Amino acid sequence: MEKDPIEKLKKTLQNEVREHPTWADLRNRLGLILAFEGDYPGAIQEFREALRINPNYKDTLLNLGFSLMEAHSEIEAEEIFEEVHKRFPQYALGGSLQLGTALLHWKKGKKEEGLIILYEALEKLKMVPPNSQFVIHNALTLTLATFHFLIGQENDAYALLNKIQGFEPFIPKVMERWKSLQSASLADPARVLGEENRTGGADSAGELNTFFFNPGLSQFYRDLADTYTEGGDYDRARGEMENGLLVSGNFAEFYNDMGLLHARQGEKEASIDSYKKAVEIDPNFGKAHASLAFAYGSLGHSDLAIEEFKKALALHPYYADLHYNLGLLYFDQKKYDLAIEKFREALHRNPNYHVSRNSLAFCLFATGKYDLALKEYLMVIEGGVSSADIYIHIGLIHQNRKNLNEALHYFDKACKIEPDYAEAHFHLGEIALEKGDQERGAKALERCLLLTQDPELIQKVEEAMKQMTKSTNQ
Repeated sequence: MEKDPIEKLKKTLQNEVREHPTWADLRNRLGLILAFEGDYPGAIQEFREALRINPNYKDTLLNLGFSLMEAHSEIEAEEIFEEVHKRFPQYALGGSLQLGTALLHWKKGKKEEGLIILYEALEKLKMVPPNSQFVIHNALTLTLATFHFLIGQENDAYALLNKIQGFEPFIPKVMERWKSLQSASLADPARVLGEENRTGGADSAGELNTFFFNPGLSQFYRDLADTYTEGGDYDRARGEMENGLLVSGNFAEFYNDMGLLHARQGEKEASIDSYKKAVEIDPNFGKAHASLAFAYGSLGHSDLAIEEFKKALALHPYYADLHYNLGLLYFDQKKYDLAIEKFREALHRNPNYHVSRNSLAFCLFATGKYDLALKEYLMVIEGGVSSADIYIHIGLIHQNRKNLNEALHYFDKACKIEPDYAEAHFHLGEIALEKGDQERGAKALERCLLLTQDPELIQKVEEAMKQMTKSTNQ
């Protein structure tokens, strides 16, 4: 792992932005890093560019508001929070209007007013359906508890923390964060207490750095956790995930990420336990249902995987990848009509999803729908994808139609693209013999025998050779 993983992450995202300048998500994530480092002008520029690309990017609007607050553009920041509240009233983070306003009052020294705003926001959240309000409820409660701590009302602070269900294991880390927030003489506000406690806090002038109360900052911590995970430092990866939890209060996302971390370490059962916690906390968290589906599938629990994919698709029907993977499970269960339906739905969502088209073609081929399979295979090739199996299947379709020259052409292409593929040489030899080219046929079959140890394929070759010898003797 490099000495400064944040710098590594920033360089990675900068390179990705150069490669994909119109991807709003990349610009949002780069903006979070810049804001974390205290480069608010740079962060604001990235957030504005992300919004130019996607004006409805709610998370970026909030990130922009918090950045403007730290750049001392409080009036524009308040306008941004109002815009979020008006445009997306159903959005769970609509409570960020109150969170942002409370922080603005705090920065102006109006601490009691800030507390009142947060309490009022929590009361208003009671009118929101539970499944959509728990995340911002936790974020508001965490901020409110922090405010109480900073004005010396520690008992009130701890009482609020204890109201957050499941938060007890993380209270010690919150206390560390609170202590860092009290330190007002640090030269670098973004790296409070260095590598071991990078959670944000007061700036060098003693003013509270409000950006570190932004729930959207959890994406930065998750990206940083991924950087540690790639380097094999799983303990620090978990630490960054916990930092993200401290600003977002999003337990469902935290347990989903923990599941992915367990899976990376080969701990499949532990990953399933984490995903289950995520969907128990938030039944409408489609990503966690998908994670659980993939985990079940990796253990061979196809029926359970199918049920979770269905739940994920009910929440996110536009995700082509989910349709495709559900189709694969149906195919493995020989439910070909359902598999074909899912592969086609994946292509409807993403016409350039070549792997789904290839699977659709294979499924059509396996069910004897050769004309439809050939059409799909040719479209796969036109899309720039080719493989020995694709050429073999096209060759078999032509062989079935008695188009021997076409069949020979595609079997030959399969052998050239994958010279050590025994099955390709078998089909080439078989069709060559059918065309009367015994020399080429014998050579291909002999090559197949050298490459394979499959008893079934060896038997087919021997039968073909016997038939060739019999024809020669006649």
